[in-house]
Amino acid sequence: MSIDRERAMRAVTEFLAAMGVDPEIAELRRTPERVTDLAAEMFAQAGADPADALGVPMEISAGEAEGQAVSVTDVSFRSICPHHLLPFEGRVDVTYSPRRRLAGFSRIVKLVSSTAKRPQLQERLGEQIAEAIMTVLEPRGVTVRIEATHGCVEALEPHGKGTKMVTVCTRGESLN
Repeated sequence: MSIDRERAMRAVTEFLAAMGVDPEIAELRRTPERVTDLAAEMFAQAGADPADALGVPMEISAGEAEGQAVSVTDVSFRSICPHHLLPFEGRVDVTYSPRRRLAGFSRIVKLVSSTAKRPQLQERLGEQIAEAIMTVLEPRGVTVRIEATHGCVEALEPHGKGTKMVTVCTRGESLN
């Protein structure tokens, strides 16, 4: 992803001025640079294919994974809400039932991390993770559960502090 740093920093400076804040006071002089660096990290995977994070899966023999489920749980993440450009963060649990391919556990963690690095809705994050696993690993089924707190809810709602949103995305056969 190509970033126009100078343009982004000018935009932050203009935003501060438009809000009636003097961007030249000592505390704010480096703010445009800091905001740009943070946004570059938080948007680093915008436009990238989430499936790329899974790499080349490991092939397994027929029946080797029969009746088995693979779970990678409590994967922490941070993303950006596209409505307010405030962070939301939490934990992701990914469970899939392999058919003929496995991904290394670290690849599942990388999938969550890289998929989160773009502005998006929590619901879409789960869908993108599930779709990448279905496409690359072709499992019997996958479930992605996300529990997160949202900066916009905490900032805008008087009683929103600590409120958790939970989404569950399933594809393929049920894993129950």
